[in-house]
Amino acid sequence: MKRTIKRVCTKTFWIMGLIAVTQVMLTPGFVSAASWEITATSGFQWDPSEVKLSLGDDVTFKLSGDPQGIPHGLHFNDWDSIKQVFEIEAVQGQQSFNATTGQNSASTNMANKVLFKAKIKSIPDGLSEISYVCIEHGGMRGNIVLGATDGDMGVEKMVRRLSPSMQRRMLKFINQARSPRELTKSPQERRVKFEHGPSAARPKYDRRHEGVVAYDLATAKMMLENRPLDGYTDVRDCLKLYKESETERFEDLLNSLGPPQFGEWREVATVAEGDEEEPVMHAAMLHTGKVLLIPSNNRTVLWDPDPAVATPIEIINGEQAGTGLTANLFCSGHSFLSDGRLLVVGGGGGNPGAASSIQGWKFDPKTIKWTRTSNDMSFQRWYPTLVTLADEPGKVLVAAGATGMGVADFMEIYSEVTDKFEPVTATGPVGELLFPPTYPGLHLLPGGEVFHTPVGFGDCNQSPSGASADPTAIFAFSNPARTMGAWSTLENNHRRKGMSVLLLEPTSPFVRVLAIGGGDAGTSGTGQTIDLSTFSPTWEPAFPLLEERVHPNAVILPDGTVFICGGMEAGTKPPPNGGRCELYDSKTGSIAEMDELARPRHYHSVAILLPTGEVMAAGGAGRGGCDVSRHNTIEVFKPPYLFRGDRPVINSMRSEVEHGAAFEIDTPNPSAISKIVLARPMAVTHQTDSEQRMITLTYTVTGPGTIEAIAPAGSPNSIAPPGYYMLFILNQDRVPSVAKWILLK
Repeated sequence: MKRTIKRVCTKTFWIMGLIAVTQVMLTPGFVSAASWEITATSGFQWDPSEVKLSLGDDVTFKLSGDPQGIPHGLHFNDWDSIKQVFEIEAVQGQQSFNATTGQNSASTNMANKVLFKAKIKSIPDGLSEISYVCIEHGGMRGNIVLGATDGDMGVEKMVRRLSPSMQRRMLKFINQARSPRELTKSPQERRVKFEHGPSAARPKYDRRHEGVVAYDLATAKMMLENRPLDGYTDVRDCLKLYKESETERFEDLLNSLGPPQFGEWREVATVAEGDEEEPVMHAAMLHTGKVLLIPSNNRTVLWDPDPAVATPIEIINGEQAGTGLTANLFCSGHSFLSDGRLLVVGGGGGNPGAASSIQGWKFDPKTIKWTRTSNDMSFQRWYPTLVTLADEPGKVLVAAGATGMGVADFMEIYSEVTDKFEPVTATGPVGELLFPPTYPGLHLLPGGEVFHTPVGFGDCNQSPSGASADPTAIFAFSNPARTMGAWSTLENNHRRKGMSVLLLEPTSPFVRVLAIGGGDAGTSGTGQTIDLSTFSPTWEPAFPLLEERVHPNAVILPDGTVFICGGMEAGTKPPPNGGRCELYDSKTGSIAEMDELARPRHYHSVAILLPTGEVMAAGGAGRGGCDVSRHNTIEVFKPPYLFRGDRPVINSMRSEVEHGAAFEIDTPNPSAISKIVLARPMAVTHQTDSEQRMITLTYTVTGPGTIEAIAPAGSPNSIAPPGYYMLFILNQDRVPSVAKWILLK
């Protein structure tokens, strides 16, 4: 049986107007008017929860992205007392509102619909407030204050334009300032990587960011002169210092606090069936455009990121729906095959030793069917890591995993040709690397070797790891069948409970691995890179992150920067949400603060790159870490580059290309293109992903609307293993297009 859920709310909205009796006098001569929207959000809240309105103001009740197919109705009680306040406005697309009864009829097509729009035409004596509440969600309350003063309106208009995260950034920025001149720079905190040598005794800070100025010097002085000893606690106290003539300055402040500098998160869906949430612990970006979410049962869960889709979440029950899946794949490992199917092995549930954890499964995104591999693995594997190799037809290395009695004794290789697993023998002085941390960080290098980063699972709690350092190592295959090879070890490092990503560049340094967070209390607030282009690779000195992170997520963006989110440590004062994120630029060595997650995303959370150039985050255990995902909403992050103007467009291109072949990309303005990249889709769980890599292509402009790009050459090609990729083109401002899918073979 196939079951679906709708986007955002699934309840009927009833809004009650409640009359307050306090007399409020209007400000004489007040003529300024403003437009306000009161929106029902996906979190069953009103945004804003309170507004202050006066004569002439417009007010709109609406639903932002509510589902089709679910009836909704808007009702005011005591309408006879309230109706004289409103001059109801006819709006195209607005549901029919009955001015006699004070209600609109329920509808089965309410996506982004206006429920009610009116102008405040009068405020009767004795009426100062209109309160409203969603009866079926008792906490969903809001309030309209009537008769606001001119001064209140000015401040409230400004507050209305500041999101909660922007307000927190503003307060922090002002309260931490030591001199007025600091307030004349951008609130954007950027941290520059340590320089090598003794001069780098402390991290460098750079508050200059794209020329944005927050305050003029005179206003900055007033801000600090009026600042309470314990700091400002309400942005209204700061905004009152703005004058009517400083509208342009306030726009500068909005720009410095908002999405153009910090990006923007938004919650778009809840993974649930009715009121029962489906825990999210695994995610894979499919070439069909959907995202596969693997829960802690044999259901198949798909999310469609397209905002125009009314039913974004699809939950399909295992055998009953004919998917073929009989196993619980929670705590499995996965990577993509050369034809776009996803290989998933091991798992079995929340503890090692399940009978099904010895199995392998393949998911076909086109048919939404699961098939079991022809044979089982040699060991049960709970928390394994998979690495897709460059061979064609494809091969996948399977490493690590707990058996219930210890850890797997050796690695295995899966072949697409035979559909079977074979043992891999590690020879040489090191012998088998048994991976004490399960879910090891493994990456395929351009030479065909597999690199081991000492991240991986330490334990499930959100405190730094107390384990000892683990070896950094490289495995080189010694036969074409990939069934033999040897490990060579490099220096040890302590990064358990962190995450690693592979960074590829067309110029030196060509190949690096970045490790984020994890380790002990001294390393969890740092990142570190190792340059694998050298003859004797060593870990470079650690550089400071903006936050200490345990179980973080890291996503490579099309412009080559690395987006870091989640993994905030447990402590006496955890953030009220998921905490701020950060953006690492490996070329400049700088880190910039990004917007805050709405919910905690650490252990059992996932984050992946979408074809839109945005980042999806979902899941996250409860505080402390050691349970299944408790935060099963989906958030989408829009990076700052998507606020820099128009995006380049790919009109058309081939859907398949061979290694080394030239192919044409049709785009309206090819001379504006500065970069073309292939992004391998992610398949992530437990802060482990061996798939993601960003590959820069060479290209030439061949006509007024065409570009000829060259696919990575060579076979086998370990820079770009066979399979599906997202192709992005970027303009001079590093703004990426929406990606097109291409099969590289």
